Amino acid sequence: MQNCRNDGAEDEEQKAEDDSVELFDMIEIEDSRVYEISARAGQPSPYLLLQECLKQNAAFGDTEIKLHSSRVKHQRHQFDMEVGKHRVSVICTNKREGKQKTSQAMLKKLHPNLNTWGSLLRLYGHETQQKQQEARKSRHSIIKLQGNVSKDSPAVEPNTAILEKLKAEMLKLAKRRQNEGEPVPKRPKLSYTHEPVFEPEASTASASYAESHPDAASSSRIDL
Repeated sequence: MQNCRNDGAEDEEQKAEDDSVELFDMIEIEDSRVYEISARAGQPSPYLLLQECLKQNAAFGDTEIKLHSSRVKHQRHQFDMEVGKHRVSVICTNKREGKQKTSQAMLKKLHPNLNTWGSLLRLYGHETQQKQQEARKSRHSIIKLQGNVSKDSPAVEPNTAILEKLKAEMLKLAKRRQNEGEPVPKRPKLSYTHEPVFEPEASTASASYAESHPDAASSSRIDL
């Protein structure tokens, strides 16, 4: 009974988060209202979202943010931002506005295939960060279970604690995909005839599968 109540609370919380993000599906990435609406909706500012984006892609290039400003007219400043090989410029009236708007422009430049702020929130927003933290905790708990294996146990003896943990995580993943209406991907057989498949055919089939089933990390990877 307690589990049912917990599941219901989690579903309600998930729905509230989805509704909050859906609002930004109507707002373009470089919309001037993004900073203000984000603050009201409890979502991260453009600059914080850019920092999270670069944090997740730190292994793929230079992620240092370089921001410069210069006065061009009375109470008008040009703000230039550089990240890796990318550079953007905007004209604003103050430093806070310039910092946020250049962050929006940089995020758009790093994600040319995305159009709305909602699509960026799904990649780098609070909900995604929380899921990543939960995933890290799950991996850490499994590693701890591995460390608890007795040295006297035979190598072939199954570790029931690890198996139970993996089972629970798989069920949790299946439920989340079911709630989101996401089909569970299945890898097709490389050979429907059950005959041996040799290197050229296997490489071609594997490449075809990888192209049609990109993983989440590679699909959101940015060019630095």
